[in-house]
Amino acid sequence: MSPPPAGYVHSKWSGKKLSLWFEPELAMDRTYVISFGNDLKDKSGNSVDSPISTSFSTGDHLDRGYISGTLSTTGKRANGWYVYGYHMNTLSEDPVPDFDLPDAATQSGTSGDWELTNLRPGKWRVFAFSDGNRDRLWDTKSEPLAIPSSTIFVSEDSSSQKQEIALRGTMLPSPIEFRRIEARFLDLIVVHFDAALENPSADMFLFDSTVNISSIALNPSDSTQIRLRLENALELDTVSLTIPLSSLEKGSIDTSFAFSVTNAVEVDTFPPTLNAMIPEENGQMLYHGKDEIQLLFSEEMEDPSDGWAILTDGETDTLEFSLDILSPLHWLVKPVETPLTGSLVCTFIDSMLLDSKGNAFGDSSFTASFAYLPDDSLGTLVGDFESASKPATFILKLLPIRSSAAPIQSVLNETGKFIFESIPAGQYSIEAWHDPNADGLFTAGSPSPFKTAESYKIYPDTLIVRARWESEAVKLTFP
Repeated sequence: MSPPPAGYVHSKWSGKKLSLWFEPELAMDRTYVISFGNDLKDKSGNSVDSPISTSFSTGDHLDRGYISGTLSTTGKRANGWYVYGYHMNTLSEDPVPDFDLPDAATQSGTSGDWELTNLRPGKWRVFAFSDGNRDRLWDTKSEPLAIPSSTIFVSEDSSSQKQEIALRGTMLPSPIEFRRIEARFLDLIVVHFDAALENPSADMFLFDSTVNISSIALNPSDSTQIRLRLENALELDTVSLTIPLSSLEKGSIDTSFAFSVTNAVEVDTFPPTLNAMIPEENGQMLYHGKDEIQLLFSEEMEDPSDGWAILTDGETDTLEFSLDILSPLHWLVKPVETPLTGSLVCTFIDSMLLDSKGNAFGDSSFTASFAYLPDDSLGTLVGDFESASKPATFILKLLPIRSSAAPIQSVLNETGKFIFESIPAGQYSIEAWHDPNADGLFTAGSPSPFKTAESYKIYPDTLIVRARWESEAVKLTFP
């Protein structure tokens, strides 16, 4: 019920009838809306597709302001999320849905559509969140939140001028917390946090004067881990470390402590391992233009010598390939030639894969196989993009609905025609956002202090890409 009544709400079901009474009585001259959410079911277990709302007034005037929109997350329509509206004319501080009760509330339907009705005129702010713990408040640590790209102005009767607000749910950054530290070897320390650090630097980690950092790296397979390689092996049983207060995008940390290194191994004789391969073997399909294979190692690796890997088409032909070493922990392998058999087989020679301490993977080899789509199974998607914001940078992202193909992202610096070429046949959704900071990422904003999200749109229909065909034109329009 919105706005929330003061005191207690008593209810009684009787067949098809619901009775409500209030202690104390409802405020006079106010419009109230009662919404029944997606959890409402009949005796047979059938639930409603969209929330059902009814309104009434305790005076002689019924507010008729209206806001509606769509809600999505990761390119899919979000069903059953709470949508909260706050009447900013009556608030002195930024509302936050983890604490403040809304002045209007509803849920998104199965298609991601939502509407807030019978609103008072004035300035409104809208949030949406997935209520995983069912407490009707946003959990900052575990629940995604959607923030609008602007504040909405509602007129006395805005139902005749429909305002469509597109919201995109995202997990927002929260303050980073230190978890633990381990001296894996006497010259390698690993610091664990509860969330990923962006662009860590050596000056974030202050040891006593006897310890110096020679290099710092994120673990590419787990970016919550920071690997500190030291110039010399530690000679003390206990080492002091301070992580000074740092203003980070995801919060602030301030930690000082001492840790024991008595269990650290003096000499690294352990063989390195492959923490992850992206895509996974027999997982995501490869095709021309999207056929990189990422290798994420447990230890810093030496540059390999010739013959360390063999790529074939699964039958007889050996394929040339390129190697891009993004970091000693992160390699990128890409075939130069296209396999014509629909298969790509990679064989890695263990004895030729050495870490920085000279330890080899082993004395044999391991093989990974991938499905590789032939060029005649790919299609093209074209469309037109229009926006009143000129000049501007926009991101278009094509997301597969039922296939294991990877999302495809394109940058537009001007309006007009766009094209996605050589993409696997199948069904797709397409989302787009205004990217004024040109970082290629969707900026979700902040509820407090309030910062708007980047303007966002999702195409309403499913797009079908057919092999060897150019699909019909898609039209996306931004305000």
